[in-house]
Amino acid sequence: MEPDQAPLQQTAPDLGIVTVLVSAALATFAFFVVYVAADLLPPQPQDPLWLLKAATAFTNAFIIPVVGVLFLHLAAALSPLTDVGQRCRALASRAAILLALVFLLLLPILGFATWRGIANVKTANQQQVDQINRNAERVRVAIRKASSPKELQQFMVEQQGPQVTAEELNTPLAKLKQAKLLSVEQVKFFYVGQIPGIRTEAYEPIFIQTLRTTALTLAASLCFASLAWYPNRQKSLLRLFLDFNDKVKTRIASKLNSLKPTPDKKDRNDRLMEQSRNKLSQSMLRNEREINKNVQKRKKNLANIAEQREKQRKKELERQKKLNSNRKD
Repeated sequence: MEPDQAPLQQTAPDLGIVTVLVSAALATFAFFVVYVAADLLPPQPQDPLWLLKAATAFTNAFIIPVVGVLFLHLAAALSPLTDVGQRCRALASRAAILLALVFLLLLPILGFATWRGIANVKTANQQQVDQINRNAERVRVAIRKASSPKELQQFMVEQQGPQVTAEELNTPLAKLKQAKLLSVEQVKFFYVGQIPGIRTEAYEPIFIQTLRTTALTLAASLCFASLAWYPNRQKSLLRLFLDFNDKVKTRIASKLNSLKPTPDKKDRNDRLMEQSRNKLSQSMLRNEREINKNVQKRKKNLANIAEQREKQRKKELERQKKLNSNRKD
């Protein structure tokens, strides 16, 4: 009985440890869900700040599910040949794949939140600028409408514009209006300049937080991809992806190399190019001979025409001499 009881005494503690590890893994997953959900209540998916807060909550707590997946892998390593160990490894791989996909989905959410936040800030800033312009225009209309310094003082009190002091009541109305219009423009530009833009230091912490969350999201995705184990291929999901990437690069490189001429083809191409150049030079020489021949022929024709004209001229002179001699007789 003692030899038969030895394996049972060795495997019973292992099964107990496996059970504890699986329970701890499930507890860490549950704690992760509750921890993240507590930060996301109440849900506001239309608010870009809430989306950024949600992504930050996931990335800040991503180490918790990492520990849970490691617990499952440790449980599988303690009993690799049993059904429990295989189930633990399969559960760890599925959980790691699911978590890798969840953290990858956070990247487009971060992009959307950033774009939506920038659009909202620009819209709010434009609304503030429009409101400032409307208020300034209302004050300018009141200034132009005033017919006396006293009335201008009353309008400025009503419109909350630049005040007219008692000393300024003796100033000519046109000069006083010009001074108040200038004051309105200065105040308007001052308030417009106080509106914080996207590139100001007021929004710098938000952009830094977004970059930090993006980096942690990528790190978490790679971490869970490396923990997703495929027992048939004895590789992780990250390793499979890297191998697939290498295969794609190799195929692209082979396709590009196939387009390059091989040494035999290169020699053939050189010969064809040399023959083409020879044919081109022969054609140019032939054309040059034809051109020279045409030029010589043209010169000869011109010489014949000149000779015929000279003969005709001599005949005309002889005939003219004969006519003159006949007239004298």
